[in-house]
Amino acid sequence: MKAVIVDIDDTLLDTSERMQGIWRHVLDVDVPIPDILEHSLEELFMKYASTEQKSRMRELQKLFFSLMLCENETGVALALLDKPMHGAAEVLHSWMQRYKIIYLTGRPDNTRDVTAKTLKKYGYPVDDVKLEMVTLQDWKNRKQIQAREQLLESLVNEYEVEMVIDDFPGYFTKYRDSGIPTRIGYRAKKHSISDYTSKGATRVVESWDELRDI
Repeated sequence: MKAVIVDIDDTLLDTSERMQGIWRHVLDVDVPIPDILEHSLEELFMKYASTEQKSRMRELQKLFFSLMLCENETGVALALLDKPMHGAAEVLHSWMQRYKIIYLTGRPDNTRDVTAKTLKKYGYPVDDVKLEMVTLQDWKNRKQIQAREQLLESLVNEYEVEMVIDDFPGYFTKYRDSGIPTRIGYRAKKHSISDYTSKGATRVVESWDELRDI
C-alpha cells in the first residue's frame, strides 16, 4: 500500500504559542514568537534567562521538558495552544484518495489523546490514519531519536512509502537511506534551504500551498 509520512510539530501544527507559554512558566518572561521561530532552545535560554536562572539551568531544563512532554496538567493545557498550518488539512485530505496517511512524530505516547484531539479540531484526517509515537520512557532514556528511527524502519517495511514531509533537517539522511524517493523539507525559519538539501531533502517548501500540485 502506498503511503505518505508526515511529521506533526511545526509541520502540521504551529507550536510557537505553546513554546511561548512554556518559556513563560520556566523563565517568567514573554519570549517573542519571532525569536522562538528563529533560535534554538539553548540560544533562547542564554538570551532570556537571568543570571540567577542560568545558575539553575539543569533544574529549569527539567521543568521545560516536563511541560513540553505533557507530564502534568499544565503541559497538556499548553499543548492545546498549538495552531494549524495553513492549507495542510486540505492537502492531506486530497492525498488520502491515493495514499495511506501516517503521522510520525517525536511526541511521546502519553500525548496521544491531546494530539488526536488537536488534529481533529483543525480538520486533519484522524480516521483511517496511523499515529506513530515514541514513548515517554524513550525520552527519559534519551533514546527518542533512535526510537523514532525504529518506527520509520517498521513503516518502510510495512508500506510503500513514497513521500515524507518534515521540518527538521536532521532526519533527512535517515529518510534518504530508508529509500523514500520524495523527501520534502518544510522549512523552519531557523534553517536554511541547504540545511535540508545537504541532508537528503529532494525539495524544500515554505507553505503547504506549494504542495497542492502533488
